[in-house]
Amino acid sequence: MGTSKIGIEIDRDARRIVERRNRIWEKYDQTLSQISELNRYSSTYSNNQLMEDLYPLTDDNTPPAEITEVLDQLHGQQALITRAKAEIESNLAEIAATKKQFLMVVGIAGAILIMIILFLIISNSNK
Repeated sequence: MGTSKIGIEIDRDARRIVERRNRIWEKYDQTLSQISELNRYSSTYSNNQLMEDLYPLTDDNTPPAEITEVLDQLHGQQALITRAKAEIESNLAEIAATKKQFLMVVGIAGAILIMIILFLIISNSNK
């Protein structure tokens, strides 16, 4: 009876060790994936200036937590950039439409001016 209790405890401890090991490897795999994503951002957000003081972004101050926080901040910046690009494109379209309207008004005003001049010339030649 005592042997089976020891076997059960060893089995339980072994399961905990294996589960802990699996969690560590899952975090490792997640970190590798995040590093890959971070490398994709490096061409967009390159900074050739060296920073001497890097302050932790998280309370954990562990590489996985820091990388996760950096990626969250990059995603936020990317969303801001995407919205700004959309706003710029909208403004450019509005400018193009305004320019088109301006040219149409100038064209109509020019045509009216030419018609007035022709009318004056014709009315003066008939007198």
